[in-house]
Amino acid sequence: MGAHVRFIAFRNPPDVAKLAAIPGLSGYRLFKHASRPEWYLEGPNPEGDDITFNEPLDYAPKGETSRRAQAGVKSFADAIKRAGVKSWGQANDELIVGLAISAELGIPTLLVYGNDSAGVDVGFICNDGEVIFAKLPALPKGLAVFENGAARVEAPFSEEFEEGEPVLDLHQFATEVANKFFDTSIRWRVTSDPFEYKAEDFALITQSGERALPRLPGDDTKKALWTIESSDAAPAEKLRKCIAAMDPHVSAALEPGLISAPRALVDYMSMQVLACTVHVGAREWDNKSYEPLAEYFGELSYYLRLLKPKPDFRQNIDFAAEGRRLLANWRALKARL
Repeated sequence: MGAHVRFIAFRNPPDVAKLAAIPGLSGYRLFKHASRPEWYLEGPNPEGDDITFNEPLDYAPKGETSRRAQAGVKSFADAIKRAGVKSWGQANDELIVGLAISAELGIPTLLVYGNDSAGVDVGFICNDGEVIFAKLPALPKGLAVFENGAARVEAPFSEEFEEGEPVLDLHQFATEVANKFFDTSIRWRVTSDPFEYKAEDFALITQSGERALPRLPGDDTKKALWTIESSDAAPAEKLRKCIAAMDPHVSAALEPGLISAPRALVDYMSMQVLACTVHVGAREWDNKSYEPLAEYFGELSYYLRLLKPKPDFRQNIDFAAEGRRLLANWRALKARL
């Protein structure tokens, strides 16, 4: 899994009143570093108050600010094209946000974002709605640099392994831009790895809005099942209630119409069944009564997985007959347990 990073930063204290008054900015948190003149802006964190270096702002630039930011993006993109640079990782929506914030607050603004698994490693210095300096990957293995209104390609600096293979540090380009912005040379300034920074070094100055935890299909099912398990009911009664809670999802997964249903619907039902599968898989270690359920949901999950490929690529399986078999087995299992 890749390491993701996304934030906006300032080397001058942003006007808190101006920040709160930005049209379209409904969710943000502003942090101050404990010992350095650095301020970091990111979005609300649904899991706590600590800085994450990753949460996106809840921000949709409006009016003249939006138009200025879009013009700044176009100006930057045109410079890249004029230089014949094949850049990688420029996300216009991210850049519009950074440019808009710089225009609204009227101070130099650092924007960085990256995803190491996708090879995205970008840093921008913005001021008054324009890009002043930037670094981002250039295909196939170069570094695109933008400054003084023009773009060019350079060979990126990298350390060498003993085998002689050049390697880049995690978020290296974004880190280099951050170091230029803050006029320092601290390695790993840009990071989303909690082992690379101490949350207590960043004090929360102001915030607005909240972000709810994302809810996926099956989350309600998991919650309902674990509510049953955490109750004071007897083990046999818990098992009975869990089976009753699982029953609608099993029945829906074995509906004949699901065989030819759109992929999205099959995925939805698979998530519901997965919630049941995870639950019984965890419980079977403490309660052997769940073992037959775990075995059954393993079969049901496999059946749903076979449904997902497009019909032209499906195996030669009689899905209708297999569905009837699984439904009969489920009814027998309910009666036995």
